[in-house]
Amino acid sequence: MTNTIWRVGGAILATLLFEQSGGAQTQASSRPSSRALDDILGVWQSDTVGGMSARTTCAHSPLGAAIVCEQRITAPDGEHRALNFFLADSASNGYLYYGLPQPGLPMTPTRLTIANHVWTYGGQMQRDSSYYRTLNDFSAGNAYVWRQEKSRDGVHWTVMREGRVMRVKPRGNRD
Repeated sequence: MTNTIWRVGGAILATLLFEQSGGAQTQASSRPSSRALDDILGVWQSDTVGGMSARTTCAHSPLGAAIVCEQRITAPDGEHRALNFFLADSASNGYLYYGLPQPGLPMTPTRLTIANHVWTYGGQMQRDSSYYRTLNDFSAGNAYVWRQEKSRDGVHWTVMREGRVMRVKPRGNRD
């Protein structure tokens, strides 16, 4: 019995020392937090830009591995639907975005960077030798501003389009 108590006590002490030395924190901090994706949870309504607006509903996937957003887009040529997926990518220590603008089209990953509630999608050079990116700034909490930008050098950016989106229904709690 005394031997068992010493083993358990020794294991607890070793665990406490490991955590105090930062060992556990180093491992946990090397993984991206899926909580950073919670900024987009809820129901959103965009303003109208270029004759288009969108109502978007975002929620955790059933097992919590991703956030799934369904969009109803109103455009001059009618109503469209799209699905968007956001997830933490442990392999790259970052985030990924997948968009499905209409059934049958392929989904390719787009790198997503999140820093202080500002999401940056893309930014890589495209076929026309230009760089394109989209930024969503969730700093306001119940609204976010977005802008699509273009660059010739990947350093100096020009705004092509921008808009504002309001949260019309609060985000749900994670199960």
